[in-house]
Amino acid sequence: MRSFSNYLQEFRIFNILNEDWEEDVRYYVLNDGQGSGRIARQMDELKKMFPNKAGTLYRGLNFITPRQYLDFRRSTKNGKITSEGLSSWSPHFETAQDFAKNRKVYGLTALVANTYDQMQKSRERIMGFIGVVLEIRVPAGIGFDVTASGQGSEDEVLLPKGTYDLVNVHTEKKFQHMLKGIDYNDTVISWTKTNAPMTKEVEWIVANKRDTLYPDTLKMIADKAVAAAVKTLEVGHHFTPHDKEMSRFEHTYLFKGGKLDIWITCDTRLLNLALQLGVKVRFPSSLRASIIRKLNAALAQLKPDIRLMISLESLFEIVCKDLSIRANDIPNLRGYFAGAYKHHDDVVRQMFKDGKHNSQDVRDATREFTKVLECAQMFG
Repeated sequence: MRSFSNYLQEFRIFNILNEDWEEDVRYYVLNDGQGSGRIARQMDELKKMFPNKAGTLYRGLNFITPRQYLDFRRSTKNGKITSEGLSSWSPHFETAQDFAKNRKVYGLTALVANTYDQMQKSRERIMGFIGVVLEIRVPAGIGFDVTASGQGSEDEVLLPKGTYDLVNVHTEKKFQHMLKGIDYNDTVISWTKTNAPMTKEVEWIVANKRDTLYPDTLKMIADKAVAAAVKTLEVGHHFTPHDKEMSRFEHTYLFKGGKLDIWITCDTRLLNLALQLGVKVRFPSSLRASIIRKLNAALAQLKPDIRLMISLESLFEIVCKDLSIRANDIPNLRGYFAGAYKHHDDVVRQMFKDGKHNSQDVRDATREFTKVLECAQMFG
């Protein structure tokens, strides 16, 4: 059976030639624990110079396979842990918890990266099979306080080899194991009845157990998403008299009046969730008049020689299509389209008269005219 030190020590030992302890500690900190052998040989002096304070220390470990975790538990069955070399601890539970969730002791760097990618895609809360946070209490002066030395990047205490009483082992489980046997629909429904943002548990259920959710549950998600969107929904706009990104031709002939950007924005986190689930999103019809009024106000300053930039991202299209907002509902927009058609037509006709049939300017004008048509078609 493997000793606890096999799990506690993930540092490789390097022979550091520099005799100065500050350089040794700095090297250790900057290189993720490499060079710990040099520190171990100076541990007695470092403990005297920068002794740790008495109190609780924590250490996070992450195990990729059930076998690794089982071997670890067997090695700590007597409530004590034994390390045959230096071990790194933190006075903060949260720091150790981060190591338990997102760092790992075993495997190559490529495997770590692959495991992390899988965790992100599945919306899991930890890497690997399981994580643990070890908790011990130590007297003052038995370890080296790296932070006190001024070289630490985070609060860290190095303890020498020895046996320590284990106060507690906190486990960090995957959602897959935490929610096993739980009614996924009940969990999601309970969440939809609160004002809380999406929880990590619900995020995991949506990513991994979508097929277990009932139609009524999906509708409740959609209703919550719409409510959150409506509460924060705004029509925004910004006018730029002179847009530096425009070409000389555009400045001179097409958009001498400047550029108007217009968009619809809201809290889209839950809305994106509903769309991810393939749920039909329906905005309340009472919102229609307000959106039309805000669009007209934003478009009031439009003239044919102003470039109109409407964000055609999903949100704008969803809102306008779902509420059946058309160009006829927005007089300022309808008037702009009519004026823009004539303005573009006049510019192109003049270039043809000037003999610029095949010039880049004609192609640019045609491209911009096409964009105006596409924008008009979106509103029907």
